[in-house]
Amino acid sequence: MPSAVPKKQAEDPQSVLRISDARKIFEDGTAALKGVRLDVRPGEFVVVLGPSGAGKTTLLRSIIGLERLTAGDVWLDGRMVQASNLAEIRSKVGMIFQGFNLIDNLSAINNVLSGLLDTRGSLATLFYIFRRSDKVRALECLDQVGLLDKAYTAVSKLSGGQRQRVGVARALIRQPRLLLADEPVASLDPMIAFTVLSLIKEICAKQGIAVICNLHQVDLALRFADRVVGLSGGRVLLDEKAEAISEDYVRQIYAGHDQGMYFGATANPDEETVRFGFLGSGSLQ
Repeated sequence: MPSAVPKKQAEDPQSVLRISDARKIFEDGTAALKGVRLDVRPGEFVVVLGPSGAGKTTLLRSIIGLERLTAGDVWLDGRMVQASNLAEIRSKVGMIFQGFNLIDNLSAINNVLSGLLDTRGSLATLFYIFRRSDKVRALECLDQVGLLDKAYTAVSKLSGGQRQRVGVARALIRQPRLLLADEPVASLDPMIAFTVLSLIKEICAKQGIAVICNLHQVDLALRFADRVVGLSGGRVLLDEKAEAISEDYVRQIYAGHDQGMYFGATANPDEETVRFGFLGSGSLQ
């Protein structure tokens, strides 16, 4: 059985993101984060696994200042995240949401352009008036996710997978250094989820964009992550390369929350990899 205490890693000078001893205690006394340490390099795809209430969403919100840490620091590109530079920090971060967070009556291209609203003037915010270069960039981002032909289609007419790809394009238009994805495929069927995560990983690896992705589908985490961070009760229980994750590690992360957990061989008999999931979750069953 692996140790419940993660190895203390040396600070990485190449990190685009560094989280140092992050602690968050809410007003009701709930300790959501308990000394979280994490370094992420450019182009690295890090998946955070953990049960509900583990602190995964709080961690992402803390990175961009939506939750103020009780103690500890977050650094992005060598600059500490603090109230005085939040606008600059957020301009370097793209977000992908579980519920898409799109405006249904707007076209795909205008939804992508909305990713720039906080970096443009009031005219753009009020009337969706953007520079020609912004519109060209939006079309390029839609092309990257395979939706150039849907640029002027209202997103209300798109499928769930297409809507999330618009969400990916909206994050990419910011030309971020870091992309945060909070359960981005939780509402998608397994095949579409695979396609969306494939796009995110391929594009971000090619452009050197660091990714932190919260997932509950263990099999997808092992398929796409460069590293897996196990978070439980606000603590990092493990931080390992995906290929090193074993059944014992997964059970450690989900201890007390493992009802319905599934362990079994992959459907391909030529592969030796063990697959994990939760019955009824959309993971391998």
